[in-house]
Amino acid sequence: MRFIKQRFSTADVSASDRTAMWGALVQDINFSFAFRPADDRPYSGALRRYAVDDFQVVAFDEGQAEFHRDDDHIRTDGIGVFEVFAPTRGGCVIEQFGSTEECGPGSMFFVDAAAPFRLVQRGRMAGVILKTSRAAMERYLPGVQSMCGRVVDGRHGLPRVTRDMLRSIGGEGDSLQMPQFESACHHLMDLMAMIVDGARDLNVADGRVRGATLARLKAHIREHAADPRLGTGDVAAAFGLSERYVQMLFQGDGMTVRDYLRRQRLDEARRQLANPARRDRTITEIAYASGFSSSAHFSTAFRMQYGLSPREFRSQALGRRPART
Repeated sequence: MRFIKQRFSTADVSASDRTAMWGALVQDINFSFAFRPADDRPYSGALRRYAVDDFQVVAFDEGQAEFHRDDDHIRTDGIGVFEVFAPTRGGCVIEQFGSTEECGPGSMFFVDAAAPFRLVQRGRMAGVILKTSRAAMERYLPGVQSMCGRVVDGRHGLPRVTRDMLRSIGGEGDSLQMPQFESACHHLMDLMAMIVDGARDLNVADGRVRGATLARLKAHIREHAADPRLGTGDVAAAFGLSERYVQMLFQGDGMTVRDYLRRQRLDEARRQLANPARRDRTITEIAYASGFSSSAHFSTAFRMQYGLSPREFRSQALGRRPART
């Protein structure tokens, strides 16, 4: 384990390379996203980065831009970290989990990198960002997802103490030793845990976040159900989530991941069996094309779900004698 201290400024590179260099750097130290500067002029930005193990703090000052992370980015890098932003100058709009909020100096907001989000800066912006691993964040803040996409007023009380501490870590990083930096970050997490614990309407917000995450997981399963290798681990990895958390979301909806995946495959097979354009395909071919790796298992599951064998269902749907298997 080592303590990383890094400085970068677009002023140190040629004007023609500034936009590309900044876009590549901020993605490298965070995660992948679409980076769209406000105009075609050479971009201007500077940052100081301090990182060790589970924690990274970045103090930044950058030109106006838009940052958009979608499901394709999430599937590509599989990074499911959390970030906390504390603007010190300028403002932005943050969109995540169906919430759209304004954020500026005196406030903070949480972002879950395992879910799509959009951040639009109103102009030049400066601030400090805490990035931490999912394991560390959930260890300190089990209910943190309820805060994501929401702005915390950091002008008074404990939120102000927390915001000021984050800004201080970003401002004094050069003079901190690794144990001091780690200790400061752990204390910062303790303060954030108290903010989350004290937040009102936590259960309502948490339900909103869980519902949005579950909908995205189901959409991914529907899209990839025909892959016979698809399982809970693959679904979780695609969004940077733990298998346990994914199973918990589905169980809260009254099913397991395996149940939902099997139902999607059966529904697809049922559509193909009833499609006259597929009448020349054997039942075994349809089973494999729908994601089943065993024709016998498919037939058993189909009868349990619909009360008919695949051959009987196809015969009724197409109005002809039972098809070949």
